Amino acid sequence: MHAPSRERSGGEGASQPRTVEDEERLSAGRQRQGGGSADDHAGHLATPVVTPYPTRRIADAPNLRVRIRNAMVGAPYEYVFQPSNDKIHSVWFIPAPGATPVHEHTGLKFASDPPRIIGTPDVDGDVTVRVVFERGDGRLLSAESRFYVNKNPRDMWVPIEPADTGDLELKPHRQARREFADRTTDAPGWDLIGASIRGRAHAKDAKYREDHFDLGRDVSSPPWHVVVSCDGAGSASMSRLGSYCIARESTSFLKGELGASGGTNEDLPDDIGRGLNQLLDDVESLDKDKVQQKLEEVFHAMAKEAVGAISLLATEQSRPVKDFNSTVLVAIARHLPNSSKTFVATFQVGDGAIGVGVPSADETLMWKLFGKPDSGQYAGETVFLSQRVLDDKGKFHDRICHELFDAMPVILAMSDGVSDPRFPSEASLHEQGPWRQIWNDILPTLPPEHLPGEADGWETRLYDVLERYDEGHHDDRTIVIARPTPSAKGPAHHG
Repeated sequence: MHAPSRERSGGEGASQPRTVEDEERLSAGRQRQGGGSADDHAGHLATPVVTPYPTRRIADAPNLRVRIRNAMVGAPYEYVFQPSNDKIHSVWFIPAPGATPVHEHTGLKFASDPPRIIGTPDVDGDVTVRVVFERGDGRLLSAESRFYVNKNPRDMWVPIEPADTGDLELKPHRQARREFADRTTDAPGWDLIGASIRGRAHAKDAKYREDHFDLGRDVSSPPWHVVVSCDGAGSASMSRLGSYCIARESTSFLKGELGASGGTNEDLPDDIGRGLNQLLDDVESLDKDKVQQKLEEVFHAMAKEAVGAISLLATEQSRPVKDFNSTVLVAIARHLPNSSKTFVATFQVGDGAIGVGVPSADETLMWKLFGKPDSGQYAGETVFLSQRVLDDKGKFHDRICHELFDAMPVILAMSDGVSDPRFPSEASLHEQGPWRQIWNDILPTLPPEHLPGEADGWETRLYDVLERYDEGHHDDRTIVIARPTPSAKGPAHHG
């Protein structure tokens, strides 16, 4: 988790930006106007492809200013001159006298009809041109104008390795994993796919990836499926290990407690996993309140296990527990035996988002938010899994969602590095458009019909989706997916 930095404003004549974040802000929209003072980059010249202009005497007009829109390296550019009054009859752009010609590098050129500067700049710095005006009375006036070619922020995010690389084996900068459901039976199930990447902000600052995920299924038939996404706190020095520990412990606990053999933890008051399974065996007379109560027991025991593991890790490393702070998003799903129904439950502490895509009659997925993200008073603040979360029984109830579905849904659990740029407001989390867009982006990357051992390049395709460039959003990105298998033929499988 990477808290957004506070933006610094800059106006006309501001010096060249010194940070990636400032450069990105100034380049966004590429609308900053020219006219600033020259610096060491002054003298860059647009390619002198000039239409003929009158050769009679041209008078300087030093007080006449033409404000030319700034450009950005690598971005197509076009500035069309718009006369400010009807006294201007014609206009030409010409090389500025005395400027050092670097036109073979700038990628810009002059054009006419209408008078304009066009091209794709490939070098940053000041560009100086001279503008010649012909007034309606035939007089010719000229003035110099200068605009700036900003650096492209995408070229400035240079990844750096951490100074201490001891945890790279445990926390590589990229992680991807999948588990296919059993194709040898007709039992419905989900393929589980997860991917996580180090964000540009952490890479630039030589930090580790703080996100983590885990996934798995138990040994029951049909099995319970578990997906977990965790986002370590940017302010916590060891959150990379905290997210790893919470994801691992949560998945392991749920697989053990929900399995066919029942609970194995002797410290638990009863077999909570078996109790939940028994409730779900009788779908026709299912008591939702009892299911909620049993889920609270299951997820509270899971969270307690994870918090205990973090406490032990902190003791071993002689660090405070808060150094390992992390969010946690959990989804469990099972196609119920002796029933056509599917049960899904989620638990969320912190930001990020969990979505469930339910097949409709016309084979489209209808998406719904399946959890309420936590947020703080300020941007970048959230809640992390801790003993305080365990002790707040009233709020703990609200962290759980559950529902029975007639058809097997797609389930997505993602860190805020994925959800924030995709869902720019709280209201957008409840809109179909953003959910459908992210699913449409992901679906082509997922493995085709399962062929064991096949190298299909799915990791690279999914990484490419996660690495989508969104200005102002450079956090770690993690997504975990539960997708109905071909044995569960239907809209959810086909997308």
